[in-house]
Amino acid sequence: MWCACVGSSGGVGSCARFLVWIIATCLFLTGCTGMCFRIVCDPIVIDAPNEAYIVIEWDGPVCNIVRVTSGGERTLVFTMGTAPTFLAIDADGNYVVTYWDQEVRRIAPTGEMLLAFRIGDFLTNLSGIAIDGDGNYIIAKADADSGLFNVTPMGSETRSFTYPGPAPLPRPLGIAIDAAGDFIVVERDPDRLAKITPGGVRTEIYAFAASTMPTDVAIDGEGNYIVTESGAGNLVKITPEGTRTVLYSFASESSPVGVAIDVNGDYIVTEDGTEQLVKITPSGERTVIYTFAAGVVLWDVEIER
Repeated sequence: MWCACVGSSGGVGSCARFLVWIIATCLFLTGCTGMCFRIVCDPIVIDAPNEAYIVIEWDGPVCNIVRVTSGGERTLVFTMGTAPTFLAIDADGNYVVTYWDQEVRRIAPTGEMLLAFRIGDFLTNLSGIAIDGDGNYIIAKADADSGLFNVTPMGSETRSFTYPGPAPLPRPLGIAIDAAGDFIVVERDPDRLAKITPGGVRTEIYAFAASTMPTDVAIDGEGNYIVTESGAGNLVKITPEGTRTVLYSFASESSPVGVAIDVNGDYIVTEDGTEQLVKITPSGERTVIYTFAAGVVLWDVEIER
């Protein structure tokens, strides 16, 4: 016997009440005590009108932090002359931005620069950033002395990981932090996805094909790693066990760069080449959120809630 609650107009509550009635009827009429029914309820889609996307935008010599609403409205937050690379949003809602010239800036949503400091030496190129459970910044150093920094919000730095030789060393880019507090890191040259513990133990999760050029990573609700392959033009899912699945293949003129995951589990992606911010569902449907001016280079994206 198949008993279903499909398309209930009353939402989850009505579906649950109808489900109780169905189960009782199944048991009374059939004497079934096992799996005599299958239940299907409408998927829950959360409306998040206050959700906005914070995007790094390079426009020639001018580099911007901009806010794009889910309705497609763009607002300038902050302008600078140096090149930002990645950003994260702290517990207070401030934007923590890394720059290629070893600088870190904390910027309020109003556009006020709250703090700026430099880490490393004058050769340091900073890339990915994530914020751990203690509010510290985990920052990637992508140069001849590649590794990771652990940096307090006031700028006190500790070198937490250094890639062993021989040179050339991998260049870490995007970083995410998993439920265990380990760092999931996208690496270039060679192209890899790796896990690095706070204690400095590195484990390779996946080896990409040559010229894939992975750039950024986010972690979905099931603990899988969502990675942009800028060279191959794909958005992919990689399980912790190292199984790769292509979620979406972009047009030849488009390169996915930054990725974040919204409250509904959809993927928010910056596209270089088409200069678009897009939403891609897990089923592979693509929707354009905003189209930037021609010639703009898009980099990282994070979600402001």
